[in-house]
Amino acid sequence: SYYLQLLQNVDDLHVDMVKQIEQDLPRTFPRHPLFKKNTGTYVEKLSRVLKSYALRNVEVGYCQSMNFLCGLMLLLMDEHQALMTMANLVESTLQGFYEAHLKGLHVELRVLSHWVDRRIPKLAEHLTSVHAQLTVFVVQWFICAWTGTLPTETALCCWDAAFALQASSIQSSPGWGAKDFFLRIAAVLVLSCKDELLEAHSPGEVYRVLKEAGQKWIDPRKLFKEAAQKRLFSAKVLGELREKYGREIDDELSGRGRFKREAQLGRRLGWNKDQMQKVRSVFDYGLSQKEKASSSWHTRTRTVSVIAYDQLPTMLQRIDDKVPWREDTVLVDRLFRIFNRQGDDVLSFEEFASGMAILHSGTLLDRCYLCFRCFDLDGTHSIAADELEHMLIATHRMVYGDNMCSPAGIRGSVLRAWAKFDLRKEERLGLESFKQIILEDPAVCAVFRLEKETTLKPEDSAMQAQTEPLAVPMVPASPIQAKKWLGEVVSEDEFAVPEDTSKKQTPLVLSEFVPQILPLSD
Repeated sequence: SYYLQLLQNVDDLHVDMVKQIEQDLPRTFPRHPLFKKNTGTYVEKLSRVLKSYALRNVEVGYCQSMNFLCGLMLLLMDEHQALMTMANLVESTLQGFYEAHLKGLHVELRVLSHWVDRRIPKLAEHLTSVHAQLTVFVVQWFICAWTGTLPTETALCCWDAAFALQASSIQSSPGWGAKDFFLRIAAVLVLSCKDELLEAHSPGEVYRVLKEAGQKWIDPRKLFKEAAQKRLFSAKVLGELREKYGREIDDELSGRGRFKREAQLGRRLGWNKDQMQKVRSVFDYGLSQKEKASSSWHTRTRTVSVIAYDQLPTMLQRIDDKVPWREDTVLVDRLFRIFNRQGDDVLSFEEFASGMAILHSGTLLDRCYLCFRCFDLDGTHSIAADELEHMLIATHRMVYGDNMCSPAGIRGSVLRAWAKFDLRKEERLGLESFKQIILEDPAVCAVFRLEKETTLKPEDSAMQAQTEPLAVPMVPASPIQAKKWLGEVVSEDEFAVPEDTSKKQTPLVLSEFVPQILPLSD
């Protein structure tokens, strides 16, 4: 049979899954005579069924409380029937209760908490005053499907009703599915012990009252009659609340994943938690400048946020207010295109943070190469005279505005640079010649943070700050590494570094990036 086939493969289960199941075996009905000794027929049956189900449903595997559900089933049926009943309960009747993150369970708990806040506000205020969170104490009601909360016969009647509601046509009636029924039972239990809860003055007393709340419901018919009252929940409100809290939980889970990814990114960049949070605050500020629909979209499991080109100048301004970053400038457009490694015309947080790592934490060589990429308009890895002239005019216009020097003056500087390096007009600048020119231009030095530096060596560290050195620099330490980081195919002889500069690089030290971000206002 199907069950026997699963049993033959239980050795394939992960050792951690097996260990967790075996740890819960002695905790299953320890006072029941059939389970009391933790050995014997029923304990062995329980172990086999739980391992078989974990093998059947690898996404769920095993979740604590399944041992109580399966243990009760084995008192009523054989192992194969218990396996299939478990599958029905977990995968259909209470779908989502036992999956990763227990999303379905948390949705129901928040709906119940909302109901208490609205229908019994005095009780909600009292529980808050004694520091008792209702959902923490009633989670066992739902995840154990009333096993251990209600008398056994009443709990089994609840199971029967839930299976019937899930399988029959009555499920099509809004507000009367299996989960709706369980939620109504929970509401009845809270109402039945309301007075005792109001007299409880500690979390321990609240727990005791809620634990004993179901023991008096010996007659299931009376309990079901109370649960059937329409005044408890309306189908419309239930649907709206589940949708609302489902989105909230998705956002929270997405946030946890985001924090983990950003922590990993921070380690690669060599930034600590506070620094990453400051960069995130600037990125979130950029998101806030656009309507939510245009800056982020929701998927089933996570939220993806990106910024567009017109948001970048404001963000750069908040990081570095010494440079008057202006919208619709050639320089901002070039930076956006270089940072946008995916080529999808939007910047993710990782792309933005990685770009800031070069601009604010990279070595002088890194920033010179970034400038070189910005000025290389045709992507030939060399700078023509007209490209240099065009980008210098754009840079001066952004930095100085109407006070910039005349285009004719900039053109004269370009011609003198070509004469200095004995180049014909059609010839182009390489990186070594380019860096000597830009390091003498105050506007370019201001934008790319090259001020106060007069020479360029690969071993030069970034602008000094009183922070710990990075053990492993993420930003590129040479032009070739920079090009590879930016996703280009290069040969090792391109932009070759002179021999006297090939010695070991000193540890990278963070720049003044953090002090500039700290005074940002909301």
